[in-house]
Amino acid sequence: MAGFNLDDYVDVAERIQNFYERFPEGRLTAAIQPYIQDVGGKPFVVYAALAYRAPDDPLPGEGWAWEPIPGPTPYTKDSELMNAETAAW
Repeated sequence: MAGFNLDDYVDVAERIQNFYERFPEGRLTAAIQPYIQDVGGKPFVVYAALAYRAPDDPLPGEGWAWEPIPGPTPYTKDSELMNAETAAW
């Protein structure tokens, strides 16, 4: 299995900046209140996001993500909600 190639990776901060440059009247928001879901005896935080391109956007982009609690790495432990949110974007 090949490793990840991060040459074309765009981090979340830059993706959000790009969104607002392309859609200056756009809005990024949570679709629902984040919640904890038990899956096979393990808790996950669930996050859903909406990306409105304009105030009257009839079909906003929708993204969902879930992250295990506790996060399995030093980078995700204690940042589970933040990671789920940015993954949903």
